[in-house]
Amino acid sequence: MNLFKYLGKNVRITLEDEIIIAKVIGHTSELDNEPDDDGNYGGEYIEVKAIKPTKHFNIGGEFAVHLYEIKSIEVVE
Repeated sequence: MNLFKYLGKNVRITLEDEIIIAKVIGHTSELDNEPDDDGNYGGEYIEVKAIKPTKHFNIGGEFAVHLYEIKSIEVVE
C-alpha cells in the first residue's frame, strides 16, 4: 500500500482497536524512515491531524500512523 496518495486528504483509518478520522498532513516513505533508538525501522507512515477525537488525541492533535498499524484506509468528505 502506498500512503503518499492520501497526502492532503481527509481519511478514515481503521486500526486494530479504533477508527480514526483525520487529515493526512505528512508522509514518510519506508526508504526515508530512520531507525529508532533500538535500530528498528517502523516502515512507511503518515502524519495526521485528528478531525474527530480519538482515544488519545483531541481534535487538532497530530500524530503518526505506521503502515503496519493500518487495517484499512479510505478517503472521506
